[in-house]
Amino acid sequence: MKTSLKNSIAHLSNSSSLYALSTDFQGNILHYNHLFREQFQQENILLDGYPFNNLFTSEANNLFQKALRKCMTDVSQNVRLQLTNKEDNTKKYAFDYSILRDEDAIPQGIVLIGYPIKGNTDQLTDDGGYTSKRIKEATYEAPAMIWMCDQQNQLCFANASYLAFKGTTLSEEKDSGRMQHVWGDDLEQTKKNLQSLMTQRKPFEIRYRIIRKNGKIAWVTDRAKPFYDATGNYLGFIGVCNDVTDKIETHLELGKQMAELEKLKTDQEQLNTIVTKIGSGIVITDPTMQISWCNPGFSNLSGYSLKEVVGRNFHQLMESHLTEAATIEKIETHLQKGINIRTEIAYQNRRGIDIWTDAVFEPIYDERSVLKGYFIVLNDITQIKRSEKEVKKQIDHLKKLSFISSHELRHEFAKMLQILYTVKLKEPNVFHYQSALQDIEKAANFINKVIYTMNDEINFATTSNISLSHILKIELEEVVLIDDDPMVNRLNELVLEYAMPGTRIQKFYDTATAISYLKDQPGIKRTIFLDLNLEKESGWDFLETYQALNQPWTVMILTSSVDQEDIAKAKQYRCVSQYLTKPLTVAQIEQLQQLRIDKVA
Repeated sequence: MKTSLKNSIAHLSNSSSLYALSTDFQGNILHYNHLFREQFQQENILLDGYPFNNLFTSEANNLFQKALRKCMTDVSQNVRLQLTNKEDNTKKYAFDYSILRDEDAIPQGIVLIGYPIKGNTDQLTDDGGYTSKRIKEATYEAPAMIWMCDQQNQLCFANASYLAFKGTTLSEEKDSGRMQHVWGDDLEQTKKNLQSLMTQRKPFEIRYRIIRKNGKIAWVTDRAKPFYDATGNYLGFIGVCNDVTDKIETHLELGKQMAELEKLKTDQEQLNTIVTKIGSGIVITDPTMQISWCNPGFSNLSGYSLKEVVGRNFHQLMESHLTEAATIEKIETHLQKGINIRTEIAYQNRRGIDIWTDAVFEPIYDERSVLKGYFIVLNDITQIKRSEKEVKKQIDHLKKLSFISSHELRHEFAKMLQILYTVKLKEPNVFHYQSALQDIEKAANFINKVIYTMNDEINFATTSNISLSHILKIELEEVVLIDDDPMVNRLNELVLEYAMPGTRIQKFYDTATAISYLKDQPGIKRTIFLDLNLEKESGWDFLETYQALNQPWTVMILTSSVDQEDIAKAKQYRCVSQYLTKPLTVAQIEQLQQLRIDKVA
């Protein structure tokens, strides 16, 4: 607590031997006690706001200013002024001049404690007993907690406020060297520090803990300075003990809160890093499903930026015809009951492409259990759904293979065996042999046709499990050919120009140039035909780099390899849609185009 100028002299308000007053830094009188008013109040003088120096002879102003400069530059200084009454030069006074500072050492004003000098002025240069006596008399009832040590740095005085605060007696304080109630953990270090600082005879400040009479621990700060008599003889130390418990505890609590805030900040930064870098789409809405925030993962999934989605209804923004009304109703029912729900639901992104998601809806409540909104996590499972659809198609084709092998092939083989068996039973002649051979030839041709059909079905069933449906719904702007053989590239170009007139064709002879082009032009709707056996980087190297780009345009393998390991390996790349064998023919292109027409239809 800061000590005001008025309070600093309140304990001397009724003193019969000491004058007490306080002034501002210009010397204008602010507060004074009864004895000072009796001595200096005149009919033509109003003491409140009156310049202190004007009460004394002309040299008073110079002495006052010197004392101010000295005390402002050296906090240990306490200046004695000897002044003569302006109206009666036989009246002389001694005033101890000091600057009142708060616990932060900020100057508040000037305090002057004085007394009349009677007879011989040598009393100003006594052995110190007179000075100490005046100080003790002036400070005993002061609200500030004041203590004094003698020339041997032993405690010789503690005022009433000091003893009441510590709950001790002067005798106990003297016996313990003021260490009577110092907190155990601080005792030895505090004693050592005080001895060292007093030996140096310099102003000091030290902080430590004490145990008060009520058993509570208090933080105190001792601010002390040496004092001297008028001739410069060292008289001891005078100090002020301030209770700074509230200040320290506030500081410690603030430090604790700052540490907690720093931890929260670190946790928040880590969470932001996770939320920002995680591939899942995360959305936060209000209770009406109006979007208030989304992470980059959602922007990648939906095609909308944070700025574009804030304030929009989540379901309306992402509505898709693939989602059944029952699914939406199920979600809304759970959320109305405050129950989280996880379900598969289709949404449509900004480009109009339907995406399947594994969606989790989690209600958000405040500390009063009031619903504040929803936390939504979306994971893209489109490829999984397409794979499930593709597996179903493959199963259907395998069933066709089973029917062909068990019915059509077996029927023709049985027919051939029957012909051969019948020929054996007849008389051998040319006519019978020719007729039998013609029947066998018909059966063999039919078997050959069936084998081709089976081969087509097997090829369909063993191609990449990624469907073309997501690119066959759009018009292609260009076709990219990647093959290190210029002649092959040119022949493929001629086939494509014939089969797909008007479509732009880009030819590349190495993967590095092709990748550079695809990075620079990511938005062009295209299909890529890729040869696997390239001279420099292989087609496999291209697939690794291209798949990391996460572009939606698919790759068709166009190679002379019929190795089943190559076919199986190609299936591992989600960007690969077909595995075709060279040469590229118009019929293959037409089949792909017909597949596109069927898909759109």
